[in-house]
Amino acid sequence: MVYSSDRSRDRIECFTSATGLKTRYIGLLQRQVWRQDTIFISAMGLETGYNGLLQRWVWRQDTMVYSSDRCRDRIHGLLQRRV
Repeated sequence: MVYSSDRSRDRIECFTSATGLKTRYIGLLQRQVWRQDTIFISAMGLETGYNGLLQRWVWRQDTMVYSSDRCRDRIHGLLQRRV
């Protein structure tokens, strides 16, 4: 999955592997991973938190929802989905 911002073309590339969920952020997006199932993202000064089984969390203008078993996701705010 690839996500990008309309303004700055920032991208989020999400993929899975045998070791579990792997997420790569490119551009101005910052990545901080504490546990295999905990990800915090700072995009343009806005923070979104993920923890537990990757089921939602903390959000402001950006919203991301991940389901670790079904790989569902939702993004609102500054980030727009690019297929």
